[in-house]
Amino acid sequence: MVFDLLKGTFPIGGWVGPSAEGGGSPSFLEDKYFELLKESGINLMYGNTEHNGSSDVMRGLTLCDKYGISYLVNDSRFRREDFSEEEGLAALTKYEKHPSFVGIAVHDEPFFKDMESLRLARERHKRVFEKTCFHTNLFPIYCDSAGITTRETHENSSYEEYVRYIETYIDCAKPDHLSYDFYPFKGGENEVDPVYFESMEFIRAYAEKLKVPYWCFIQVTSWHKGVIRNTTEKEIRWQVFTSLAYGAKGINYFTFCTPTDCYAALFDEAMLDRKGVPTPSYYYVQNVNKRLVKIGKELLYAEHRGMIPPAKEAAPLKSPIARTHYEALKRTEGDTCLTGIFEKDGSPLYLACNTDFSKSVDYKMQFEKTVQLQNVETGEIYEGNAVSLRIPPADGVLLKIKHKEIENDG
Repeated sequence: MVFDLLKGTFPIGGWVGPSAEGGGSPSFLEDKYFELLKESGINLMYGNTEHNGSSDVMRGLTLCDKYGISYLVNDSRFRREDFSEEEGLAALTKYEKHPSFVGIAVHDEPFFKDMESLRLARERHKRVFEKTCFHTNLFPIYCDSAGITTRETHENSSYEEYVRYIETYIDCAKPDHLSYDFYPFKGGENEVDPVYFESMEFIRAYAEKLKVPYWCFIQVTSWHKGVIRNTTEKEIRWQVFTSLAYGAKGINYFTFCTPTDCYAALFDEAMLDRKGVPTPSYYYVQNVNKRLVKIGKELLYAEHRGMIPPAKEAAPLKSPIARTHYEALKRTEGDTCLTGIFEKDGSPLYLACNTDFSKSVDYKMQFEKTVQLQNVETGEIYEGNAVSLRIPPADGVLLKIKHKEIENDG
């Protein structure tokens, strides 16, 4: 998978980055808000309300340059039939002066009716912005048929309809990565949408087929108050670790700033409230990102080889990527542990994730030979043909092989 947007850095994105004054909120295009963005651990900003080459975009790029944050500029002009190649080149000339500029955020959650304009935008992008990212984020599988066609009805979309949606997008956009959102927490605390894992597997399968990475969005704030809700630190961490275990190569948070546009009334407070003050969610994400930076560095270039599902069915046991073992790893034990399997430079890595929100799990790995494993975050070494550790609720640990085989047993 050759797509490497941030040149060796695992992408950690913030949807709704600091933007200009609007909706009664002050302008966030100031140093202190970009300092907060940087300190949260986010390294990729999405443009949102500042559109199409405006002075606000240029100010945002300048501040991203200063704080070492990459910027996907929101420029929907590329979807317009009357947007000329000359105009595109003029935009590029302005944007590319900034080292933070990495590409264009062309569309969020396109409908079927948007696909031909996406085809046009992609063709234009290849001619004008060939070496930068063409980013589109897709609807989730649970979206109503309105989410894919209109916004008028609220019937559940069929699997076949969603397949057609994804395949139409791939045909039109020729993506170098797949990005989608799925917000799993809609009911009470720790209640997960039952198709969360199947949806992730669905997107992963298309990414694997295309040989491109996939990115996902992490639910932080609410949307349509009472439908998709704010999440706890434990729920944020759970989403990040399960996504990584399924091979995600980019993590994005929904949202960094609280939206102040026409949809503002639908949102509760995000990582920053409407006055730009950090909320508890800010510190939840910051805590998770301190760990994600270390883990992501190891996983960015690692090939995902599948997963070992937990004994208790939190993930699909009949999944085509499900395994019972991998190379020298004969089996795992731990009723609620999902194990993502990776390979890097010919050596396996294992991301063990406790899918239970309330109880720690005793996790055990049984190997054919004596091995030496290292905890990527702490540096702790585990040695033997049976390695045991205790994983807290909704948490995970990335283990890498230090030595594949130390001695023959027996």
